[in-house]
Amino acid sequence: MERVQIITQVKNLLANGNTKAAIETLLQYLEANRSTVKSLYDHTIQVKARHLRAIRQQFMGLLKSEDAEILINQVNEAILEILGNLEQEDTTVPAPSNQKNADVHVHFRRNRSDYWTIFHHTSHSN
Repeated sequence: MERVQIITQVKNLLANGNTKAAIETLLQYLEANRSTVKSLYDHTIQVKARHLRAIRQQFMGLLKSEDAEILINQVNEAILEILGNLEQEDTTVPAPSNQKNADVHVHFRRNRSDYWTIFHHTSHSN
């Protein structure tokens, strides 16, 4: 898959609340292209460890679900930062303007109870 497709797919997974699949998809791409994106691969491995630690601590009762949710949202933000770095390194030809779901934006917004909410917007070009 091309870099643009992977970035879009990972953003869609994050927007749907599937952090684990987003990390795995990103890692598969980065591992296949490790020679050009080694530092991003290493950073993604660290982010995966943070995600697994938050899940494990919640399961063991060491973290309240609210605290685990905050940590997972921090992981999501780190993934978006990695995707931003991946986009900056992008040298591929942009997707055609008629490709649906080519432009996906994921935003996190803090709500009143100090949690982060994912806002997902997809623009469709015809």
